[in-house]
Amino acid sequence: MDSEAGCVDVNECLEQKSCRPQQFCVNNEGSFSCLECDRSCDGCDGDGPDMCKKCAVGFALKNGKCNGK
Repeated sequence: MDSEAGCVDVNECLEQKSCRPQQFCVNNEGSFSCLECDRSCDGCDGDGPDMCKKCAVGFALKNGKCNGK
């Protein structure tokens, strides 16, 4: 939003628990979206197997990404 006109976007993703555990938050202008984590993740901070908090069952961390065993 336009900060010169007095409007500033609030990043709702900075609030705790904006999304479910198997989702990550994406800030949008005036709102936010919750997107599903990669299937290789058990919780995540963003999109892709390199953004997993830990690997899901059947996946292992290799070279910074969760890969199938």
